[in-house]
Amino acid sequence: MKKAMEKLIQTLKQDEGYRDKIYKDTEGNLTCGWGHKLSEGGPVPEAASEAFFKMDIAYVVSSMLRIPREYKSKLNEARARVIACMIFNMGYRRTWSFKKMWAAIYLSDWKLAKAEMFASKWAFQVGDGPGGKDDRVERLAEIMLTGVWPE
Repeated sequence: MKKAMEKLIQTLKQDEGYRDKIYKDTEGNLTCGWGHKLSEGGPVPEAASEAFFKMDIAYVVSSMLRIPREYKSKLNEARARVIACMIFNMGYRRTWSFKKMWAAIYLSDWKLAKAEMFASKWAFQVGDGPGGKDDRVERLAEIMLTGVWPE
């Protein structure tokens, strides 16, 4: 039985071919790996989620290295972590598109940087609104203002 299973695995891998990027199959289904169909509501093993998460963290770290020195030098550890959280959530390009926030960071105008975080589409996409139980933007913007990460 074990040998038959190994042969089946070998055959399926050969037939499907491995793709390291998500693609649409001939029916338009999002697919990855060896023909694994991604279905909305379908299960995602924790090990796969952990692998995706580690890839995302590596992306955040490499993105933080791309921030120009004249801006990065203004960020203490807490404020840098705020930027890292923003990059994780929306990517480097979208985070860098907050031009007025970055201008405020350059001037160390933390009150304006906080305001610019709120003056964005992103502010309405994360959290549950001002005064809500767990509003990510309120928390991150306050850290940007104070430069202190709450324990």
